[in-house]
Amino acid sequence: MAGKATMLASAQYQARNHHSSVNQPIYVDFKNGNIYLWADNFAIFNSELLDDKLGTKWRNKWLKLAIDDGTLPKGFGSELIKSHFAALDATFDAAPISQFDYVAPNTLASLSPKLPTHQLPTMLASNQVIRRVQSAESYEQFYQDYMRIVYERISQRYPELVKESEPDEAEIDDTNTDKFTSKALVQKMLVMIKRDIDSGYEAIKEDATLANAETQELYGFDKRGQLKWQHLRSEIPSKTASDKNVVIDVLQQYSAISAKDMVFPNLPSDVQVPNASNSIDMREYGRELMQYYRDGNGTAMGKMMFSVMPMAKEKFTAIE
Repeated sequence: MAGKATMLASAQYQARNHHSSVNQPIYVDFKNGNIYLWADNFAIFNSELLDDKLGTKWRNKWLKLAIDDGTLPKGFGSELIKSHFAALDATFDAAPISQFDYVAPNTLASLSPKLPTHQLPTMLASNQVIRRVQSAESYEQFYQDYMRIVYERISQRYPELVKESEPDEAEIDDTNTDKFTSKALVQKMLVMIKRDIDSGYEAIKEDATLANAETQELYGFDKRGQLKWQHLRSEIPSKTASDKNVVIDVLQQYSAISAKDMVFPNLPSDVQVPNASNSIDMREYGRELMQYYRDGNGTAMGKMMFSVMPMAKEKFTAIE
């Protein structure tokens, strides 16, 4: 791997008289264990709700989120990525062939319900399209099998991360800030995954509306057989006959990392790659914001939030 991944998440919501959208650049530095989010999308909410002194400090900046503080075993990130692909391979190999069929690219526009108009140009440019349709129960089982394989690989490779815990202990322990580390977070995540695996898909069985729902996935390939995009459509049936079903469309596009192309062409050239000068370290910022509130400053909303989080100060202080 190149040691990095870049993503541009685009979320859109459309109703009869409303259409809104937001783009969120994401930069993942696997080698150093950092995730960077473009700060502009969070600045206005943070300024209004928590930090009334923020001003324009986050303009053209990244937010740095350190996902590995050095407490995780060496090579954990690489092993997690390998486990992800191994789980995908195994679950797809085990899937019934009857769930898959070919779709002529020029017929995508006529699928019902219709695909989003703004997503179609990318999809229509494909040389080959494969469709997979699953029931809600089948899709949940697919997810459960995927998570089980990931869990088994990680727990076998790093047994020290498998922490025995009662079902009601899956939250971070606020009373012991020494354990608020990357390792502790991964341990808690594994506890929750194990709980999810053990519970199975009982919720799907109990909810009749979800039991009748279907999930459709489309995969677009170029002439060399490489996956260029993946489209997921989920439909959630309404509770009443008078309401329309909720349809969620997610399109993921894949492209190789290129040194000659700008990663995020709409961003200024000097912030294409996050660094110390153009990013805000959220751990340091959190400690500064906590001190700001300890001094009696802050917004009314922020004071209310921190008043019900008595351990927040110790959390930010303990994270180095």
